Amino acid sequence: MNKHLQAVFEQPMNRKEFLGYIGAAILAVIGVSGMLKALLHQGSKGGTSGNVAGGYGSTAYGGAKKTSLL
Repeated sequence: MNKHLQAVFEQPMNRKEFLGYIGAAILAVIGVSGMLKALLHQGSKGGTSGNVAGGYGSTAYGGAKKTSLL
C-alpha cells in the first residue's frame, strides 16, 4: 500500500487531478467513518424504540383541542 501511495504522489498531475485525489480521499475517510458510526449506532439501539417525539399537533400550541370538564 505504501508503494501505491508513493507512486500516486510521484506522478505528475495538474491542479484538477490533485483536487480530485484529495476529494476522493476525504470522501473515503468520511464515508468509512460515517458508515461505521451508523452501524454501531444501529446495533446499540436494537431496532426502533418507543421514545418518539411528538410532532406538530401534539400540544395545545400545535392545534390540539382541550376537552372541558363541564
